[in-house]
Amino acid sequence: MYESVLGLKKPIFGLDIGYSTLKVIQLKGEGPKAKLLGVAEIGIEPKALSKDGISDQKRVAESILTAMKMAKPNPITARLVSSALPESLVFTKSVDIPSMKSEEINKNIPYQASEFFPVPVNEMYMEKFS
Repeated sequence: MYESVLGLKKPIFGLDIGYSTLKVIQLKGEGPKAKLLGVAEIGIEPKALSKDGISDQKRVAESILTAMKMAKPNPITARLVSSALPESLVFTKSVDIPSMKSEEINKNIPYQASEFFPVPVNEMYMEKFS
């Protein structure tokens, strides 16, 4: 979406995968001065995405590439993505931690995450607290 989401200084695009449509967008700049580089919305095969996950990963990947190419006014060129999935497919957990310094939080969170998320910590992206 923005060029510097999460501190990344590389172009990034937004990807919204729904149950029946897929949307992509790429902006340049930030705030009210941001400019639209490209946007597209396409239908995806019914039941390609369900509560059980993606039934046909290859077809969904092809749909993403198609949407990127057909975006207007320009194709999506960024290779980093910020994505969204239907809420029913996303696992979130709020964790209360005691008051501590940023460095301690950054060391503590991976241990907390390993207790709650069904994915190995080394396969997760976690933003450091600053």
